[in-house]
Amino acid sequence: TRVHIRGHGDGFSVSGDNVTIKDSFVLLCSNSGDHSDGIQSVGASKNLTFHHNTVDQRKAPSHTAPVFLVDPTQGVTVTDNLLIGGTYTVQIRTAPGAVARNNAVVDHSWDFGPASVDCANTDWSGNSLVTIDDDYNVTSTVGPLACPT
Repeated sequence: TRVHIRGHGDGFSVSGDNVTIKDSFVLLCSNSGDHSDGIQSVGASKNLTFHHNTVDQRKAPSHTAPVFLVDPTQGVTVTDNLLIGGTYTVQIRTAPGAVARNNAVVDHSWDFGPASVDCANTDWSGNSLVTIDDDYNVTSTVGPLACPT
């Protein structure tokens, strides 16, 4: 709770069960060849909650995603986060029953798209594209962010 990470290529690397990360701020940077992530699952785990965090990856030119959860994980919940940057800003795969709700993705901050998600196995709702000011305040909602198919 309330962790401030800055000046690193990676934010949280999660390995293990029953992990909750909330109310935290991650400002990433990277070295050439890094694969920077805001949060990344490492190996199989259960019950990961990522709630009400801000991850800014704009200063990490060698990056993957603010949310990169692609290892087999059960019980993933990603809610109420402000997410900026990445190849795809939100990547959730191999997490049957994952929940991704009410996340705000800064419009056009990604390289390829706002999300790469296993939509058939993810409860995806209330996510939106937004704009922000220099203090991370949401200044407008561009529109809803549908789960990409």
